[in-house]
Amino acid sequence: MAKTVIEYLKEVDYDKLNQYKPTQFAIEFVNFIKLVNGSQGEENQTPIMHYKMLDSLVDGNTQVATMCFRGSAKSLALDTPIMTPNGYVPMQDILAGDTVIDRDGKPTKVTCVSEVFNKQTYEFKLSDGSSFVASEDHIHIVQKRTQKAGSVNTWEEFNLTTKELLDKGVLYNRKTTDKNPKGRDLKWFIPLVLEAIDFQSKGFPIDAYTVGVILGDGSIDSTTGMPTITGHKDDIFEVLSHIPYEYQTIYQDKRNANTLSTRLLGLGKLIPTHLGSAKHKDKVIPNDLLFGSREERIAVLQGLMDTDGTVSPKGLCTFTSTSKSLAYGVSHIVKSLGGYAYIRRKENDYLGYYTVTVSLQNINPFRLKRKADKWKPNNKHKSGSRVAIESITPTNEIKPSKCIAVDSPTQSYLIDNVVITHNTTVNAEYLILYLAVFGELPNLGNINVAIYVTDSIDNGVKSTRKNIEHRWENSEFLQKYIPSIKFTDIRWEFTNKDAKKFVVKAYGAKSGVRGVKEQGKRPQLAILDDLVSDDDARSPTVLESIKATVHEAVINALHPTRQKIIWLGTPFNANDPLYEAIQSGAWTVNAYPICEKFPCSKEEFKGAWEDRFSYDYVKLRYDSAVAVGRVAGFYQELMLQIMGDDERLILDEDIQWYHSYHLMDKKDNFNFYITTDFATSEKESADYSFISVWAVNHKGFYFWIDGICARQTMDKNIDDLFRLVRQYNPISVGVEVSGQQGGFIAWIQREMFNRNVFFTLASNSKDGTLGLKPNNNKLERFNMVVPDFKLKRFYFPHDKKHTIPMKELMLELQQASVGGFKSKHDDGLDTISQLAMMSIWTPSQEADVRQDLIWGNDYHEDNYVSSYIV
Repeated sequence: MAKTVIEYLKEVDYDKLNQYKPTQFAIEFVNFIKLVNGSQGEENQTPIMHYKMLDSLVDGNTQVATMCFRGSAKSLALDTPIMTPNGYVPMQDILAGDTVIDRDGKPTKVTCVSEVFNKQTYEFKLSDGSSFVASEDHIHIVQKRTQKAGSVNTWEEFNLTTKELLDKGVLYNRKTTDKNPKGRDLKWFIPLVLEAIDFQSKGFPIDAYTVGVILGDGSIDSTTGMPTITGHKDDIFEVLSHIPYEYQTIYQDKRNANTLSTRLLGLGKLIPTHLGSAKHKDKVIPNDLLFGSREERIAVLQGLMDTDGTVSPKGLCTFTSTSKSLAYGVSHIVKSLGGYAYIRRKENDYLGYYTVTVSLQNINPFRLKRKADKWKPNNKHKSGSRVAIESITPTNEIKPSKCIAVDSPTQSYLIDNVVITHNTTVNAEYLILYLAVFGELPNLGNINVAIYVTDSIDNGVKSTRKNIEHRWENSEFLQKYIPSIKFTDIRWEFTNKDAKKFVVKAYGAKSGVRGVKEQGKRPQLAILDDLVSDDDARSPTVLESIKATVHEAVINALHPTRQKIIWLGTPFNANDPLYEAIQSGAWTVNAYPICEKFPCSKEEFKGAWEDRFSYDYVKLRYDSAVAVGRVAGFYQELMLQIMGDDERLILDEDIQWYHSYHLMDKKDNFNFYITTDFATSEKESADYSFISVWAVNHKGFYFWIDGICARQTMDKNIDDLFRLVRQYNPISVGVEVSGQQGGFIAWIQREMFNRNVFFTLASNSKDGTLGLKPNNNKLERFNMVVPDFKLKRFYFPHDKKHTIPMKELMLELQQASVGGFKSKHDDGLDTISQLAMMSIWTPSQEADVRQDLIWGNDYHEDNYVSSYIV
């Protein structure tokens, strides 16, 4: 039977889920993951949610759709430089929506930025001379060397917090020897980018190679801006052949006959503005070239290496300069090109100098033939370069820090010196690896061919391929049971130890699915993984193309009688193909929001994976979203709730704010009413009991002034009601008399006599029967008060924003849609709807509201939730 996404989300019960008993298959699959990752896996504890997701792979259903929340990041110090396409930006200046760079050198969006908080921090010193500061719970992507038979080094990758790194030991303790007098050895390494980062050219107006030559062996006239370049007589003519500018007569150095010089023409106006006239130790590579295109960075590096670089007979490349900035610029460029650079400061009788060891796998750092011919590619680590952690020491100070989350398939982003740091972990590739080893799934049988579809070949497909290759290269278990793999970008072939082949054909969701057969066999399995990107979500044409890929191309490509489709993702909006598929009734659905409901108290919190995504973490994400006006992203990515403004009954601007103490100063100028929605159970699964106290002014405007929202028994509800009656002396009290609440009127009347407190119970019946009896459904009743919100007639106390009743009321208001209430509860909304069922009398006396700012617009604080999409 078809259900809406909201109905699926309302059914989420993590207490019940935690009682789930996984099948033997799910248990064995989790053990498989641990074997893949070695003795120290990526996850400390596998949540029940994962076991349930695994069991859906083998439950006999042919189409399984799983909505699950996105992952997270941990904190870095605010002054940590974060790499962006335009240069390094301090962490404190990074905002949600900004673009940073991931470990594949690709731009990725920042999806969330936390609030700033103060934590104990630690300084990481790395073997290349760089350093950074992180909190104790920041997650680092690190690698550790392992040794297989035959003394072949391989690398295992881990996601560990600073605290976990300290607990496991930063260094190995070794026997003291002449070669190792300290008795220590490096243990943990941070990977560098695997490929060259493809920054866009910033349009730097001077040829990049020429800039490198000038910075290396050149000088600039501080008056005219004219550059002079100097070189050995055997090299300068070849260097000049690579420079696209004319030059003056070449002249010989009077002190050294082997040294020649010349001046370049046509650059006098450009040099002062774009390169300056710094000398020696103050030279620096312009930022637009540090973050220029791949070709520009290679060119400026070659200009520097042709002049101030050397290469040994064994191919070891070194750059030398008295300028620290220039040395670190060279290091940055090398690392941004997917290489490794190592900086050391050396002293002499003068200024001292810096040496940079340069190591690149596929890029020759020289143009000068005599040097370029000696260069040897570094093939030592085909899976990428890495830099060792030499020490982790407390800074002995609490530093402000914050975290960001990024929407990268690699779940990472780059910090200073092109060092990779962690965002989240990816699990999709484990199913492919499982099938590569075992070749079958229960209830589906042997699987020879599978389809993998994600948002695009350039993004999702290539990233998943790299992830799988990396796991295989770094897992002794996988290499034993899958001795052979053959990969192209779109075809992944595995041969297991029994010589059985398993092939995955990979496709981008927009490009369609063609040529799926492998040796005449149709695929039995399709894995659909996050099919929609940010840009795709905004294009109806692209979304229609993706739907056609799924519902026509993929389904028709599979084996006609033995097939299964597994669809994983986080819907972007109501037009997302996954969102529509879930509501079609044609798919078996799993829905896993990060928690059942938020905002809530810590005691009420029920999370999907609480040991990893705790209440404090979710609250941090929520508060951060509120602060930067991106609550819509919080609910979409973590709570899986999607709703546009065109669906919302109450928009943010419809909700007015005031300060309650101004009203209480003029209490006698208002009439008070109380509305109620009683529940009879205090169980955690029960509805709330909600009481709202309203003040009404002479214009009939409603001011929420007080109330309760709690799961409690009816006797406590009665106590709270009479307390509020004594305090506010209401004109009447609304009590619903439908269903199980029908007996409340008699109970309240008895308590009036017992407590000697009497008040009027509202009635909406023609015969005067006490109580409010609904004549239509909840949504229709609430629609009666929607016009009053549009006329700005409902006010809520700004000074009580963070109370439990107000949080719940705002949550319910912001999730009230034309199609129904999408919040977990609607008890607060019922107390608003009751006002339309009651006879409301306005006071005759006008209160001096302008002076008290009750009506005014003088409060410019953000709404409790400043923008919202369910």
